[in-house]
Amino acid sequence: MKEQSNDQKKKRWSRTEIAEKVIEFEKAKERLLNQRQVAEEIGIPRSTLQHWLSRKDSIDTAPELVAFFESPVGVAFLHRLILGAHFVITLLGPSGIRLVCLFIELTGLDRFVAASYSYEL
Repeated sequence: MKEQSNDQKKKRWSRTEIAEKVIEFEKAKERLLNQRQVAEEIGIPRSTLQHWLSRKDSIDTAPELVAFFESPVGVAFLHRLILGAHFVITLLGPSGIRLVCLFIELTGLDRFVAASYSYEL
């Protein structure tokens, strides 16, 4: 089996990059006619953009929360919050990852971050 070159591998976008590109799209769509033009202008495949927009639209919570947690500032806040919860619950406290998952589910943050202890990147 041949190993793929860097050009052939799909780019893995970070959550912050995704949030930034979606915001770029939302700003650019006001002055451009269609999604294809905007995707080309911001440098991402149209199918990737469509997936991101579909995922964002399918989040079942208040639109204000979606707008915040799907922004670069919201993504950074989520990372700090989940890291802090993980550190306090598992390293400083007597509990394990299952309680971190329960915390994420009970707070409704499971709509924005993985809440399963078996999640893999």
